[in-house]
Amino acid sequence: MNNPSIVRRHSEATARTYILLPVSPLWVYSTIAFSYLLSISRLSSFPWAPDFLAVTLVFWSIREARITGLILPFLFGILMDVFGGTVLGQHALSYTCLCFCAHLLERRIPWFSTIGQAVHLLPIFLLTQVIVLFIRIWMGGAFPGWIWFAQSFSNALLWPIASFFLLIPQRRTQNKDDTPI
Repeated sequence: MNNPSIVRRHSEATARTYILLPVSPLWVYSTIAFSYLLSISRLSSFPWAPDFLAVTLVFWSIREARITGLILPFLFGILMDVFGGTVLGQHALSYTCLCFCAHLLERRIPWFSTIGQAVHLLPIFLLTQVIVLFIRIWMGGAFPGWIWFAQSFSNALLWPIASFFLLIPQRRTQNKDDTPI
């Protein structure tokens, strides 16, 4: 039995659990749009820079699959392809596969700490990069080198920070008047 509206932190011995407020679809869409803007900025021009859009899409695909679905990652993937001047559909396919894998793990991932979640998501981030690399090489591109896979590791390193910030509006305030005892 999984309740995705409960956040577990640290180990079970020192576990603090939070009951989260319902998420606003406006918050989900605005964070995805902001992460898209970060992904097309100069900040993401380095090969080791994280893919902010991929991290945000995976986060919301795990937390709120009913809001994101698979159409949203496909559309933002098309936008990334258009902006980047790459083969139309390579990011759309990779983001759709990324979110599909996240949907498969949506019941398992929330039970782990954020570090454990990052370890579980690292192979999925690597898979999406392999998909983009396969399409790039298939269309006549050159192999960009092994440093290109550093983006998956930076995505995994960004995961705990992103999950903390994306859950801020859902956390309840700790007011002593609100507690029952």
